[in-house]
Amino acid sequence: MTYMKMLEKLAHASQLSLLCILMCCSGLTWANTVHQNHAFDLKLQQYIDVVNHTKTVLDDPNATPTALEQKQALCMRIQAYKNIVQLSQDNLDLDSARLMNQVAQVFLERQRTSFQDSGVNVAIFCTPISVDQSEVL
Repeated sequence: MTYMKMLEKLAHASQLSLLCILMCCSGLTWANTVHQNHAFDLKLQQYIDVVNHTKTVLDDPNATPTALEQKQALCMRIQAYKNIVQLSQDNLDLDSARLMNQVAQVFLERQRTSFQDSGVNVAIFCTPISVDQSEVL
């Protein structure tokens, strides 16, 4: 075998190896993205569950919650949306993160405006509440 033939075979083998490595890495990247997307979706669902839980107190016209229950529910909802913003900003490369970030930002901006128009500071309004959201669900 000539030196040129050996170099050609080595180059061909290297290209195949490189191709295999690239395919493997892209497969791992895809698998990592799927795992990351699944983890994002699970965490997002936890926050959405909190928002949905607060609907019975804040959005049901037939509900008769106390002022404290309303305050707790509103603060829990605001915190859930803040969590959605943070989660989404940490995962902007995933499918629904950008949309969820926008939705949560719109809600928080509406609440900020509402609090501001009422002369209330949301940070002070919600500070005394120390409710573990996982215990409520």
